[in-house]
Amino acid sequence: MLGVFRVPRMVRLLKLSIISRNFITKPVIQPTHTTHPHLLKEGELMPFVTVSEFEMRRKTLSQQIRESASAKGFTNHIVILPSASKAFMSGKIPYVFRQNSDFLYFTGCFEPDSVLLIHVTKSGHQSYLCVPPVDPHNELWEGAKFEPALAQAYFGVDEGHTTSAICVLLERILKNTCSYCIWYDITQLQTKLSKKLQSVVVSLGAKNVINPLPIIHGMRVKKSDSEIELMKKTCTIGANSLKHTISISKPGIEEFRLWTEMEYQSKLNGAQFLAYPPVVAGGNRANTIHYIYNNNSVQDGELILMDAGSDYFGYSSDITRTWPINGVFTNPQKTLYEALLDVQLQLISQVSNYDNLADLYSLMVKLLGKNLLSLGFFKSVGAKELNRKVSQYCPHHVSHFLGMDVHDVPNLPRSYRYEKDVIMTVEPGVYVPSSDDGAPKDFRGIGIRIEDDVLVSESGPIVLTGGCPKSVNELEVLVKH
Repeated sequence: MLGVFRVPRMVRLLKLSIISRNFITKPVIQPTHTTHPHLLKEGELMPFVTVSEFEMRRKTLSQQIRESASAKGFTNHIVILPSASKAFMSGKIPYVFRQNSDFLYFTGCFEPDSVLLIHVTKSGHQSYLCVPPVDPHNELWEGAKFEPALAQAYFGVDEGHTTSAICVLLERILKNTCSYCIWYDITQLQTKLSKKLQSVVVSLGAKNVINPLPIIHGMRVKKSDSEIELMKKTCTIGANSLKHTISISKPGIEEFRLWTEMEYQSKLNGAQFLAYPPVVAGGNRANTIHYIYNNNSVQDGELILMDAGSDYFGYSSDITRTWPINGVFTNPQKTLYEALLDVQLQLISQVSNYDNLADLYSLMVKLLGKNLLSLGFFKSVGAKELNRKVSQYCPHHVSHFLGMDVHDVPNLPRSYRYEKDVIMTVEPGVYVPSSDDGAPKDFRGIGIRIEDDVLVSESGPIVLTGGCPKSVNELEVLVKH
């Protein structure tokens, strides 16, 4: 019977309400209410997110696939969503594991090398969670994992299987079905698991394979109430950790010392790890947008730019602050900083009045261009030339969506029209390399970025990272004391 564990739906729903109390008979690596009652309430798979919410997400995905224009002519659909796989830096030394965001969004499962299958029909859907076969030898080294029976009941899916049974499972699902469509991102070939799934898709002889990510990312961009709470938590952790890191600054400090402090404070406050390798760039190095070497010391009189964020149960914050390492802005540093801060504050106030990131960028060009013009960076120019001039000093976009990934839902274009309950960064920057002979001399060698995470709510923009100071006076006081 494929090693399947199946429970009638009504019985399963009843069990879900008491599962955390008496179903888990052995400890598993993933936090549960039984092992982590300080983090998870009964019925939650992640902080704030219940089993029923994951079930609703799978139902919504099934409905949208059924209604998709790409689905016309098909009565059966198979959605295949793989988890992330373990990766190794050398031999048996693993990298820190982070779950695939799309898989996590629909399961709440942190198990590596797993697969979610959803069979969508005219009348409904069935979900199947496939986890790696139990291996006593691996469990000796890595700890207990979810068996199919436990995975089925704990995560609220219809059936639990092992990944070794995927082919047989799909053959059973598609038996006597001649019209079906496979929804799978065939570009995912970086792991053994995704390569195996690719071969499975080929073996099915499917002529219609559609990438589900545009639909999935259209769901993920709008945050539920529970996701907003998760984002508030990770943004608070990130903001407080960066604030503390700023407070220990002093001339001569190593960039990696600030990196270490940021990571330490984030984990101390509940984050699992940093959301990405941070940028910690002193002086002219701040003009390298993604400077992540962080191996120099910051000298007296220099600014330090730090771009960092925390990851809390798969949700990311993304914050940037720039401050004087000695606690005092020079006049040129202060002038350029306040010009950029003026732009950022205006952009934040306007995010609810815009409905796409492309138009928000156009506003940034206009605002930053006006301020740079007043500071003598260039003379009055036309709109096309202004865009070129501004992009010279701010070569990146001013915003991206934020959530489970730092650059969240990448399958959505910048022209995507957002509504309320989305979270985005607002991060204008100005970068003046010391070698730029065309820039005003006083500003050469200065690189500044100011970034906050903003919730677009019914009542207007809410800055989730406001716990980290950014005014000139606040930053100077924080470093000095």
